[in-house]
Formats: sequence, structure tokens, C-alpha cells
Amino acid sequence: MSYIFVSGMHEYWCQFALDRLHEMDVPPISEDSAHSLNLGNFVQKLSKAYKVSAERSNKFRQITPGSAWHITAASIIVENADKGRWSWGSPNNIFFLDFWKDFDPLAKFVLVYSSFGDFLTLQAQTRDLSSLNQAALAKRWSAYHAEMIRFYYANQDRCLLLNIRAFENEISKIASLMRERFDVEARIVNSRTKIDNDPIVALLAHNSVELIADAEVDEVFGEMSSSADAFCDEKTQIEGLLKSAVQRFQTLEEAALEQSEQLIVLKARAELQEAEFDAERKNYEAKFVSLKEQLIKFEGELREERASHLEISSEKSLIMSQLHQAHEELEYYFRKSLQFEEETNKVDEPARQDNQPSPARTEHDSLRKPGHSDNGEADDEISLDFTNFLDGSGWHNAEKTGRWAGPAKVSRLNIPKMAYSNYRMTLRITDGMSLSILENLKVSLNGRHLSVSIQKFCDLEGALAPVRRFKADITNVEKPYPAAIIANIPKSYIDTNKTNQEFEFSVPQVLSPSSNGANDPRELSLYYSKLTLKQQ
Repeated sequence: MSYIFVSGMHEYWCQFALDRLHEMDVPPISEDSAHSLNLGNFVQKLSKAYKVSAERSNKFRQITPGSAWHITAASIIVENADKGRWSWGSPNNIFFLDFWKDFDPLAKFVLVYSSFGDFLTLQAQTRDLSSLNQAALAKRWSAYHAEMIRFYYANQDRCLLLNIRAFENEISKIASLMRERFDVEARIVNSRTKIDNDPIVALLAHNSVELIADAEVDEVFGEMSSSADAFCDEKTQIEGLLKSAVQRFQTLEEAALEQSEQLIVLKARAELQEAEFDAERKNYEAKFVSLKEQLIKFEGELREERASHLEISSEKSLIMSQLHQAHEELEYYFRKSLQFEEETNKVDEPARQDNQPSPARTEHDSLRKPGHSDNGEADDEISLDFTNFLDGSGWHNAEKTGRWAGPAKVSRLNIPKMAYSNYRMTLRITDGMSLSILENLKVSLNGRHLSVSIQKFCDLEGALAPVRRFKADITNVEKPYPAAIIANIPKSYIDTNKTNQEFEFSVPQVLSPSSNGANDPRELSLYYSKLTLKQQ
């Protein structure tokens, strides 16, 4: 039976060496011992009892444990005796090399080391590598490896001193040394496992760190390299690392250049987008200012219209009161006239013959006004539905809700029974072939032009209705329907000599839906649904 104790300043080096020995058919010691202590716990408790640690101690001396520790160590060794050979390692083994050497002649030792730069690479993963910390680590590294060299010189027949990187490239040499010095048959393996740390990369990652120069470190490392049983060519290693670092730098430089070019392109795009956004923002600001000015103008016109409406309402009230007063006076004089006529008839009655009665006079004959039919007075409101029969020309057949004007540009409509009075005309239009046709519609009565106004979306109600109509005007909504054409008709436009009053609706053009792909060849202008005439 033989067993190998591995000692190295860092746990990673110990584990890397144990893994390679395992591949060479030297298995690790069993850690599932039936005893309360396995070898790892044993060395840990032993180190704690004697207050030593490879991570904290500055002096590395050999510890001689008492007999009680020998009993536990013997139990662990005996329990693994059936393995034939095994290996185990720990950085704290440096304190107990003499103990294991004297404990059993079968114990063999593999002492692994690496450069101070490699050690700093591992330390950089957990601590700040300031100059002060590097100086303390250098002192500890030198003391640890000085004790390792001392033990090696004293026990070369039972020791192998190996650079940790020899386990990457010198496996066959290590196997040969184990046969010659330890009498252990080890398999020669071609392992591709490499040390997973790169000093140059680690130091580049801590670019604020400069590796200190330490004469004692250089002296100890030089002595170990000259005495080692297997080591790697440090010069070749450094050249390879430098070559790798240069290649990596060139790769990073190319990537940085590409990213710089992409950044320039992105910056140019951003500047272009910013310019476009700025131009668009200015355009919207100009539109907003224009809309605001139009809104202010509209509000002013609305206030003027309201003031005018109040003035007209006041005048209308005054005129109505005067009309009522005139009506009462007319009634008074009419009654007086009737009374006078009655008295005159009584005076003339004896002179009349029985077969020649005086002509009868009625109140209806006295109050008949121009524009009334023989059947009675005209209605206060005249309403015409375009789905019904029309007396006129320039109209298409009636449809479900109204009818289209066309194919001529002028459409005529005869309205009977219009009294000799002022009227307010409201013409409801629910569709049109184009907005310009609606906005350029001209209306006349008996050949006299009417001044009309257009109320788009005439069904809208509420306080916001004027604003929505104003928005429809400034945005030129193509279909602002239903729309109302409104006009005031003075009574002077009524021709009392005519039975029917003739309305005429004139548009600048007619269009066919077939020009837009529809299956309708008719020539159309506007779609009329209702005409209302209300006396004022």
C-alpha cells in the first residue's frame, strides 16, 4: 500500500494535481468514513488546534501533534488500506509534512508550486491587489515555498517537486518519476485539461495594478525551478501567453473599431432623426399657432354673433309688441267699420227692392292676403319630403330617404300656398358627390338669389358642437353630413301673382359614381332629404 499527500499553496493547485493523479489511476481517499473524522476534517481540526493556516500564517513551521492525534490518523489510514493506493491534498499539509513522514514510511509527497504571478491571478478573484497587499502576499508566498524546498531537500527519495503546469504537458514524465521514486504504476494519459487562469488576462482586468518586484520571490522561484523534478519552460509559457494576449488585443481592437463605426452611423441616424423631428415639431407648432389664431377669431365672431343675436332679439321683441298693438288697433277699426256698415244698411234698407238683396261681405273677404289659396290661408310652416312627389325638374327618382339632384346642374322645385310673409328656409342634405359642390350651392326664389349659410354636421348638439363644426371646416372633412342650407326669405321675394313659387338650386358640376369604380352611371350632385319653410 502507498498513499500520496499533495501540498500546494492554493487549494486550486492541490485539486488540479489530485484530478490529474486520479486520471493516472491514483484515486482520491474516501471521504465517507464511518468515523466522525475523515482526512479533510482531521487536518482542519489539527490546523485549528495548533492555530496555523496556509491562508493567514506568515511563518511555516512543522507541527508535531500529540499521541491522541496519532490514534485518529491511524484509524483513517487503516480504513483506506484496502484501496492499495490513494491520494489526498491540502494547502495546510505544509505544516504536517514531517508528521506524515514519521507516521508511516509508506507516505509519499507531491509538492506543487507555480509562479507568484499565477498566485496573484487566483488572489485577484477575491481581493484587491494593491501594492501593500501584494507585498504581504509575496512575503507569505516566499515563506511557504522556502519550507517546501527545505522538506524536499531533506526527503528527495519520498518527494516529487513539480510545477503545476507540468500536469498539463509532462504527464509521461510524472508517471515515470512515480514508478522510479514511489514504486507506483501510473497510467500515461493525454489529458486536455488546462490550468484555468491566465496571469496576463487577470492583470489586464485589474489595469490599475502593477506587479511589484520582489527579490526574495525571484530567488525562491529560481531555486524551485532549478530543483524541480518536472517543470514547464516559463519563457515559452510567457511567450505563448503574450502571443495570446496580443491576438486577443487585436480581436478586441477590431471589435472596438467596428463598434466605433456603428456608433458613427447610429449617431448620424440619430442626428438626422432629430433634425426631422425638429422640422416636424416646428411644422406642428406653426399649425397649432394657426389653429389657435383661427380659434380666437372664431370665438370673437361667435361673441359678435351672440351680441348681434341679442340685439336682434331685443328689436324683434319691440317689433312684436308694436305688431300686437297695431293688430289690436286694426281689430278696433274693423269692428267700427262693421258697425258703420250695419248702420248704413239699415238706413238704405227701405229703398231696396225685395228681389235685389245687397251683396254679402265676410270677415274672410276683408282679411284675405296675397299668396292664399281659394281653400283657405297658407300654413305657418311648409315641409316637403323629397321621398314624395315633386313638382319640378332636374331630379332623379326618389329613394328610401330622399333623392339625388341631376343630371342637370340646375334643379327646380315649385312650392304652392306660400303666404305673403317672411320665411326661414332650412334645406337638409345628407350626401354629396364632393365637398366643393356643397360649398358652392346657389339657391334662388323666383329668379332672385338667396344668401345662404351652411351648417355642417347639423345634427350635432351641445356646447362643443360649434367647435366640432369649426374643426370640420378647417380640416376640410369630405363628408360633413347631414348638412343644413339655411336662408332668410324676405316677403318681397314672394310673387303674389303666381300660384306656385319657384325655387332653383344650382351647382358648379355633376359627377358619376362610376368614375370612382362604382356600378352607377348616373350624373349626380347632392342628395336632398327635406325642405322646411317657416314663417317669421
